[in-house]
Amino acid sequence: MGARLCDEFYDFSGAVIWNAPSTKLRQRTTIYLRRALAKIVEVTAKESSAQVRLSHVEIIEYRRRGITHLQVVVRINDSREMALAQGIFITAEQVALALRIAEAMVKVCIPPGEMTHTVA
Repeated sequence: MGARLCDEFYDFSGAVIWNAPSTKLRQRTTIYLRRALAKIVEVTAKESSAQVRLSHVEIIEYRRRGITHLQVVVRINDSREMALAQGIFITAEQVALALRIAEAMVKVCIPPGEMTHTVA
């Protein structure tokens, strides 16, 4: 399951292009997630960063066909490691919405130059 069908038609360069920007995609997703969450709870990004600690655990799996698969668990605490930030109440639905917003915004063009591919 998930293995390439045959070497003749497998897109090896496409697989490299898919896997290469994973670090940039994760970094940008985190940035946009913070911004989206701040906007949803109606505080500035600076206020949100001062009061809310966003952490996550990532599991990156390499599938048999050579493509990476990422699973992420997101956790939100206040800046002092308490369960909820004082003065800011964030629901699971708001986090899910912020993740969808961030996902729609994140794109990485690789390689830089004449022939680029956009990975989102």
